[in-house]
Amino acid sequence: MNLKENIIHIRRNIKLFTKKFDLIIYSEYQSDLNHTYKITQQFSKKCNKICYITSDQNDNKKNVEKKLNFSVEFFYISSGIFRTFVFNFLKSKFMILTLTDIDNNYLKKSKFVSNYIYIFHSITSTHMCYLEDAFDNYDVIFCVGKYQFKEIRKREKIYKLKPKKLLPYYHARIQTLRNLKNKNYNCKKKIIICSTWGKNSISETLDNDFLINLLEEKIEVFFQLHKMSLNRVNKLNIDLEKIKNQYEKFTFSYEYLSPKKLSEYSVMLSDWSGAATEFAFGFKRPVIFIDLKKKVRNFNYKKLNIIPFEVSIREKIGKLIK
Repeated sequence: MNLKENIIHIRRNIKLFTKKFDLIIYSEYQSDLNHTYKITQQFSKKCNKICYITSDQNDNKKNVEKKLNFSVEFFYISSGIFRTFVFNFLKSKFMILTLTDIDNNYLKKSKFVSNYIYIFHSITSTHMCYLEDAFDNYDVIFCVGKYQFKEIRKREKIYKLKPKKLLPYYHARIQTLRNLKNKNYNCKKKIIICSTWGKNSISETLDNDFLINLLEEKIEVFFQLHKMSLNRVNKLNIDLEKIKNQYEKFTFSYEYLSPKKLSEYSVMLSDWSGAATEFAFGFKRPVIFIDLKKKVRNFNYKKLNIIPFEVSIREKIGKLIK
């Protein structure tokens, strides 16, 4: 974004610098609202001045208000230097977000925000697939399982960190899948592949033959890539466009499928993607895990001496294959 565009952004979003809100909801991607909307609805009962900030240009006020069922002040701030600037000057009693690593890198906490509240978008453990200090700077964390309580408290004890307020919560996406009225699927030869992002993912490790072997068996395949893979397109090891042009029963996307559309698939193939546990616990259907290297972003995770949830659960909810 150039200087002129930044000036336009500032003019459009001047209220972000001048107004104090009761509640700010931030979405890096519009899909983040799937994880935050329920808790936001609870906060709205006691908050009057509510602001919704997004970095997703496809996000829009109408859809946000429809999902939340109340009105908000809506602001688009992109994901560049303007966002970095804005974050320093936000004013609110509460800020809800699913973005990790606040105050660790370029996105800093504002001294005018009283409580930063983190909502998990995944039910994985906190200490292996995230950066080591990913959650250190939040005031309140809504945990989806007792294992997250245990992990966070142990890290606080080891590194003598200020204790955060930890509260029990559920996982909105899993609950949505469980509540879906029509969870029937007709075609058993219809599978979804969910890849995490990074060098140990399906999309960056396996090759074209992996997909072609499935498609030659007349299996309908949908390949869902992680949004972060958009920043690593040159690292992808599978020529998705080429395969799409060759096989009618193959499609792919960087967007999440709707719960209704996801319910059409009988099996998921995955690596270390959080989507695997959503599918397994939401629909109670099997996941085939391809035994790729662990997704490790914190190389000190063993200091906690706790087996990560995503490691311990794999063979309980599906099959692990080489």
